[in-house]
Amino acid sequence: MKALWISLLALVLVMPAFGTSIIFPTFSTPVMAGDTLVVVSPDRMAFIGLSKSGKKMWTQPLSTKGSLIEHGSGRTLLVQGSSVSSLNPKDGTIKPLFDSDPKVEWMKYSPEADLFWGRLLGDEPGLALFDGDTHTCLAKEVSGETVAYADAGLVVIAKGLRKPVRGGHTFSKGWIEGFDRKAMKRIWSAPFEKEPSPYHFVVRCGGYVVCEDGRELMVIDVKSGELRRRPAAMPEDALGPKGLRDENGDLVYLTTVMNMSNFHESEQTLYRLRLPHLEVLEKKVMKVIEAVTSEKAGDLLITDALYRTACFRPDGSKLWEHFQMHRTPVIDGVIYFSDYKEGVARMGALDVSTGDQTIFISEKVEMR
Repeated sequence: MKALWISLLALVLVMPAFGTSIIFPTFSTPVMAGDTLVVVSPDRMAFIGLSKSGKKMWTQPLSTKGSLIEHGSGRTLLVQGSSVSSLNPKDGTIKPLFDSDPKVEWMKYSPEADLFWGRLLGDEPGLALFDGDTHTCLAKEVSGETVAYADAGLVVIAKGLRKPVRGGHTFSKGWIEGFDRKAMKRIWSAPFEKEPSPYHFVVRCGGYVVCEDGRELMVIDVKSGELRRRPAAMPEDALGPKGLRDENGDLVYLTTVMNMSNFHESEQTLYRLRLPHLEVLEKKVMKVIEAVTSEKAGDLLITDALYRTACFRPDGSKLWEHFQMHRTPVIDGVIYFSDYKEGVARMGALDVSTGDQTIFISEKVEMR
């Protein structure tokens, strides 16, 4: 049973939202574009613009399925495979921006580095990277699977050697490489020894890049590439560490001890550690199911799971919990979200301090 939960938690790593939807059809994660909320319809064939109060302002049909990108300049962009367009959030009009490479499966974007990137299809899978302003191709990395982290000076690419299996592939080897953002020159490389998949949590904390590898943590000096590998602080029978994030230069992550008799009584521990030696500064125990990421909102802590988002008080007690959410970060005390309930895809707003939610739009949908 524990192996099943490890597999489910691993799936969260590749999903492009705070909350995830592996089974249920929903509106996309809302994007705040100026004063307009923009979402994609459950079938991904239309954009919808709404005011902050939930009034529908416009609908823009699409010729092929699309997704949204928030550009570092503040623009809202539409992605349709390898093509990127600019969206006017005031009226929903669309203007073509650029076509990347016909072999790119689907374009993504890292705003911290102003970098477009997408996986290349073909006999030798790889990753193509494009400048966010000039749209010129900066690099094509064979075996590249994802941009694990990026900022103005550093790009971390996760790579893997694929191993064909019936109906798809697995990985025989995985590693990450650090690149100088300006020259796209590789400056260091570090292997995953416990889990060969390239899909791991990766975060930068000050002068270090940290990633999990099974029950171990890898701490990499950004400039020198010096690697420290240590067992993660966690209970002996816990899953994790997951949801690595930076908090004022310290490393924060979650671990889970599953209660197989009552999942609602599963125990999460939030750790805060000092780098580079991973000294434990704080740990807090909470009751929540399979949370893998966390976000601070004042004194409150919000966690995201495979199918739930929950909010905790400073003492670790639960304030509220909601099922199946794709959400924005907290914006002025509000989370804008999309979810699924009883055959209906919904999009609305949630008050963080109370957990009260208001539904803006809804659509009856069929299960995929």
